[in-house]
Amino acid sequence: MKAMMGVFLLVVAGLAHGESSSSLFALATGEPVRVAVTLRQRADYLAVPVILRSEKGDAGERLRALGAAKSAVLADVAKRGGWIAQEGPAMMAGRIGSKFLSSAANAIQAQAELIVLVPVTDTSDVYAASANAVSVLSQLPMPEKVELTFGNLTLAARDPQQHRTELLKRIAEDAARTRDSLAPGGVARFDGLEGPVLVRQANDHEVDLFIDYRLSVEKRP
Repeated sequence: MKAMMGVFLLVVAGLAHGESSSSLFALATGEPVRVAVTLRQRADYLAVPVILRSEKGDAGERLRALGAAKSAVLADVAKRGGWIAQEGPAMMAGRIGSKFLSSAANAIQAQAELIVLVPVTDTSDVYAASANAVSVLSQLPMPEKVELTFGNLTLAARDPQQHRTELLKRIAEDAARTRDSLAPGGVARFDGLEGPVLVRQANDHEVDLFIDYRLSVEKRP
């Protein structure tokens, strides 16, 4: 579970395999929170980044094998209650400017990435959920010369924007206390409140929701 504490990217996903609604999901980052007001909650999902790499004979074969591997993962996830697979783009990388086109084609590696979201609850054992998800996905049959590996596991929150009203309320209350302490009767000014609700991983089970705002207090002339 140690890998879950690493820095991870923030993403917002729309419709995902295994999910019929347009709910949004945000993966937690490991970046420090630089604001006074946060809202801590249990994570809704364990996020498992799945990386597929194909090393078939030529570029066409590699992409076809990659597509088959991706379909296998999506089909398996769709059969598991509550699991969701968010697809990422397929990527091709190779040496540019090779003397012979055939050499450049042979150098190309195909890769695709997915994020599998596994639901967790207040009573879930996140360690057990992690081990189970990795075990299940590792055992999926892959096409020949296709490798399935994992990125850093992290936590995810479901639709963090639903907590904006509560966060703004707490920010206003904190700003009032700060103003009364530093400059009674002064003016509190904000910057950044229009930004999205962000998610940071607090520990192995919880996330902090926050808005990256700045507060300044000015005395009245």
